[in-house]
Amino acid sequence: MRRIDSEFVVKILDMNIIGTGEEFDSLYIVMDFAKTDMRNMQSDKAKLSIKQVKKIMYTFLCGIKYLHSANILHRDLKPANLLLCGDTVKICDLGLARSLVGVFEDDYLEYKKDPIPSSIVRSRKRKSVNPMVKREDFKSNLLDLQRKATINNTKENVENEGALNMNFNHRDSIGSNSSKLCLSTISFSSGGPKFVKNKYVPDKAVGKKINLKRKLSSHVVTRWYRAPELILMEKQYSYEIDIWSAGCIFAELLRMVAGNSDIQLHQSALFMGMSCFPLSPCDDDDNEDEISGFPINSHDQIQCIFDIIGTPSEEEAYHFITDDQALEYLRCIPPRPPISYDDLFPNNEHISIQLLDHMIQFSPQQRASVDVLLNHKFFSQVRNKKKEVEAPAPIV
Repeated sequence: MRRIDSEFVVKILDMNIIGTGEEFDSLYIVMDFAKTDMRNMQSDKAKLSIKQVKKIMYTFLCGIKYLHSANILHRDLKPANLLLCGDTVKICDLGLARSLVGVFEDDYLEYKKDPIPSSIVRSRKRKSVNPMVKREDFKSNLLDLQRKATINNTKENVENEGALNMNFNHRDSIGSNSSKLCLSTISFSSGGPKFVKNKYVPDKAVGKKINLKRKLSSHVVTRWYRAPELILMEKQYSYEIDIWSAGCIFAELLRMVAGNSDIQLHQSALFMGMSCFPLSPCDDDDNEDEISGFPINSHDQIQCIFDIIGTPSEEEAYHFITDDQALEYLRCIPPRPPISYDDLFPNNEHISIQLLDHMIQFSPQQRASVDVLLNHKFFSQVRNKKKEVEAPAPIV
């Protein structure tokens, strides 16, 4: 933090040691003052204009750009860690932040201004040409999400919300009338790749093995903002985990736009899992099924992600997975189509939906870089390139 010099990342102004010798018991760190944070703003049920969302999200991405250009991953982006000074964001709480310098044996993760991956061209479009299948039980799922939204108001630390003994109605799988997950449509045969409706899961991991000088912990990022590669215990993650978290936060901002509260999901997270297999699985009593030793629960984090974005149907989506057990776990998850963002955010313009889709992609390779996001036309009214400062050198 002493070496970070961005107006969109909190600074250390001074440090004071209280007491001397045996009386020493405290170290005070003086940092930038901010009136509130995004979490408190959500608790106040504030309404935002789309222009306010653009300003907040733009300064947020400028802060991420600086960190990434310094080869730093924040690894815990969430509303509570975004201080607000008017419409300006200051990213705080770098307790889990790490430098990528020295992690890999080559320049695999060097900060690059990549163009939008070609796979993103298949972005969600308006209803006239939308290739997605609507969930038949969309309304019932919205009611379930509404019940889940109460957790966000009653629990400050989302890593502990699983301790709340709340009884939610289980989301039925496609084609199932039972409260249990419908597993009959899945093929578990060992021969050949698994094609199930709109779901493809390869037999073996296809991710490229990269030599690591040192490992980064996989159990990072508060659960509701945790990217799929972290959930699946990948050690080769990069800047894309921050992009996923930023996308989740952007979705919450869109829900705060006046006119979107008619679906009663104001201030709720996009993916509100109650557990996260394998490191923080659900209690045994909550398991709905078990296959090949994997507990199956419809409120697990990866299940909640698939409830919105659908289960991947392209082989390319699995290229980042290097663990065969992670693939086996994915094969246990019933397939489902995605829910249209037009239904989740009915009063937002198409360019905001497009920007969200550039960030919320299952495969990290399919997520846009922060530079691509800043170049998006969504920010054309608020963009100031002088604000998009890069670090002069990597921070080791």
